[in-house]
Amino acid sequence: MGPRGGEAFRLDELLGRGFAVVARTEADAAVGPGARRILDRLGARVVSLEGLAVVRGEMDRLFEDHPAVLLRPDRFVFGVVDEVYDLDRLVAELVRSLSLI
Repeated sequence: MGPRGGEAFRLDELLGRGFAVVARTEADAAVGPGARRILDRLGARVVSLEGLAVVRGEMDRLFEDHPAVLLRPDRFVFGVVDEVYDLDRLVAELVRSLSLI
């Protein structure tokens, strides 16, 4: 059974080893076509927490204030979605910081 089949799993299993977007809902994970191409190019995983239940530990409090985060491969937060940065803008900042343009 996979993670959505009722079996317990660690979020790290969904995130993989590279860049990742983690969002509260599928809608919060939406990006435009340009950002989607960059995320695909980086092999980034996009994971929604919607429909998942915490069975051990607790939900990161970060998601109380931010609908989505962009994680680096080392699992440090690159940036969060807020009033200034939507997810598309965060991806654009990532591109600039990685000198992909």
